[in-house]
Parts: sequence; C-alpha cells; structure tokens
Amino acid sequence: MTVAEGQGSGTRKKPEIAGDRRRLRRTEGSELQMLAQLGTQAREIIALAKTAERDETFRSFRNYSEFRRKVSEFEAFCNIIENHLKDVVGDRRDELEERFYRLWSTIFHPTVRALAAFFGRLVQDDVLPLGCRDMLESELRALDAMRSALLAPRFAHAADQTMVTEIGELQVLLQSLVEKSTSLPDLSVPMEDEEPAGPEPTLGAPAAPERPDPAGTLNVANSPNVKAVRELRALLDTYRRDSGFAPYVETDSRALEEIERRFLANPMDGGAIVWLRQIGNAWAARMGDDAKDIRRVLSNVRSG
Repeated sequence: MTVAEGQGSGTRKKPEIAGDRRRLRRTEGSELQMLAQLGTQAREIIALAKTAERDETFRSFRNYSEFRRKVSEFEAFCNIIENHLKDVVGDRRDELEERFYRLWSTIFHPTVRALAAFFGRLVQDDVLPLGCRDMLESELRALDAMRSALLAPRFAHAADQTMVTEIGELQVLLQSLVEKSTSLPDLSVPMEDEEPAGPEPTLGAPAAPERPDPAGTLNVANSPNVKAVRELRALLDTYRRDSGFAPYVETDSRALEEIERRFLANPMDGGAIVWLRQIGNAWAARMGDDAKDIRRVLSNVRSG
C-alpha cells in the first residue's frame, strides 16, 4: 500500500518517536535483553538496600559482603553494557544510553543509605574484625568512584547535592572506622606467652654443634597446628575471587603465612595459636551457617 492509498483509506500509521518500545524491540533485541537483566539486578539491590537500612540484624560482615557482592556484580555488568553500547551507531545509541544510565543511577541512593546504616551500626557496636583496614579503605575508594561518576555528565539527571552530601558523610564515617581499625599484628615479634627458651649454656662449656634433624622437621610439618594453618589458608583461597571476601583473604593469608613460619619453628607457639584462633573465629562469624569447615579446622588447633 502506498502512502497515498493509506491516507485515502483513512488509516494512519502511528509515528515512531525516540524511545518507542516497539521500534526498540524490533531493532535492539540484544541491548534490551541486557537492560532487562540489569533492571532485575537493580530491583534486587534496591530491595536488599531497604532491608539493610531498616533491619537492625543487618550488622555482620557476612550481610555486608553479600550486599557488596551484588552491587559489584551490578557495576561490572554496567561496564559491559556501557562498552557494548559504544558499538551502537546513530540515534539508537542515544536512546539506549539514556535508558541505561537512568537505570544505573537508580541504585546510587539506596546503596549509600544502606551502607550508612550498616557502618553506623558498627560505630555503635564498636567492634571491628581483625585486619579490616584494607576492606574499609577499599570501600572509601568505591565511594569516591561513585561520587566522581555521579558528577560526570552522563549522570547529570541523577546528580543532586543531597546525594553528594550523603556520600561525603559516609566517607567521613568510614574514615573514623579506618582510624580505629586494627592492622595485622607483626608476628615476627615474640609474644609474652611464648614458651621460654632453654637454659643458657654454662660459661666456658663448648657449644653444641647445630645439626638439622630431618625426622624432627618432618614431625613438625605434620603437627596439628601446622596442618590447621595450612588447611585454613587453603579454605580462604577458595574465596579469593569473591569480591566480598577478597580483601579479607588477602590480609589474612599474609598473616597465616607468618603463623605457619612460627609453627615450623615452634609447633606450640602461644602467640601464633592466639592469632590463628582469632582469624578462624572472625571467618566463622563472617561465614555464618557455612562455617562448618572453618570450625572443624579450629577444633584441630592444639594449645597444650
């Protein structure tokens, strides 16, 4: 049918406008599917954020890690979509990018409010896990990146002074926690409860030659505490690629290497036993119902 025939018969085709869903469905199926998946993730994050903001039980690092993991996955998917849309040409890209950036920006405010509630509870509880400084500093960098993104032209529709102020207040809160957080201990310094060294040699007596004892070295390597620290480090390595747990894995693995070194010198090193149990207990609390293997390792630690 020609245009003239269509006009003569009284039928008129509805004009397609920018953002028309019908046209987008016909021509940008893959892009729309990606945006739909992103929308599903955004709704999950917003729901979790509301729970985190209002639920007083949302105060463990396991809760935080799960929430942060979902936000990180969302942001990674956003980066993929953003790069994909660069290959789209013409006004199609403008329409898709507008919808994409509006969808991305929907998680900013809920995320900041949820994190402010979580870290605010930590301030009230005044309890921080061992070696959490790296995690807090990583969160500060993530907030700084969010603030920079919010002020970029692509998010001009979402930038408002209230949001920028809330991010700044959360950064101040986190900085106060960083200043109170504990660094990993220097385990190369002997602890007070270490077993005393043997008696000093009698003056004038010939020093006994130091000879390695292969059997003794083998026995030490097979001691329960050496096995426990190695098994715990292997368990932590399985979470190295998890965005929520990775900062803890990195710091605690370094500590476990030093603990193992001390156990090889003295399988009953009192200070190393204390720190091993602290790290294990921190992970047991972090993992919650999934900490069965962590608790099993802790049960094998021997102190006497």
